[in-house]
Amino acid sequence: MLCENCGKAISDTVATCPHCGQSTGASKAAGAAVAARLPRLTHPKIESGIAGICRPVMQALEDGKVLRGLMALFLRIAAVAIVLGVLVVAFGIAKMALNVQETQTTIAALLLALILLVFGVCAFFIYFYRAASVASLGDSPFTVIPMVSILFRAAGELYATGLVLFGVGACLFTWFTGRGPGDILGPFGSMMPGTELSAGPLIEGGMLLLFGFLGGFGALLGFYFLAELVLAIADIARNVRVLAQRGGQS
Repeated sequence: MLCENCGKAISDTVATCPHCGQSTGASKAAGAAVAARLPRLTHPKIESGIAGICRPVMQALEDGKVLRGLMALFLRIAAVAIVLGVLVVAFGIAKMALNVQETQTTIAALLLALILLVFGVCAFFIYFYRAASVASLGDSPFTVIPMVSILFRAAGELYATGLVLFGVGACLFTWFTGRGPGDILGPFGSMMPGTELSAGPLIEGGMLLLFGFLGGFGALLGFYFLAELVLAIADIARNVRVLAQRGGQS
């Protein structure tokens, strides 16, 4: 017979052409014969029935609909859990503050309770907004990467909110009490500005406020960068895959 690739005459029994190395029809027929002799693990009707049952679930997982729905539900549950936890802690701190005789400690505790309440409300809206972002994601070659990008954004927004509120609370505490917040933060107070009040409560309080806003902006910028970096890597991988497919077809 003749080789399908180079056209030279070869034996009918060889598996590959000795001239160009192309697989011959004899090797393909031998492989099919071996596969036909192998025992089947299940009956074809059983395989068809199992595939019919699993197909909708597997297709939903592959399309990302199930994972997106579960992630959106998780974010909503987390939002409600954070609000409930913040309410419990804030009311406990406020109750303790009303029973303290020292005015400065009472002011500090009430400010902390108020900041926790504001933080809980912000976290609730952030998580619900990001849950809607996850639920509205369209079809994509990647299922998890877009959700990871959204989670990075949510983490940056939450962390930035916490830093800004901390700066506001520390500033108000310094202005109202004339003491630096480092006095009630223990060893953590030495890591932030405004501990010694060397420039006076007004200036040091303003420094704490600036520290909170700059830190929040930096955190937001950093997490948004990670979110866009994840998407950029996914886009590069998708383009490389397309170029590889085009190269294989050519």
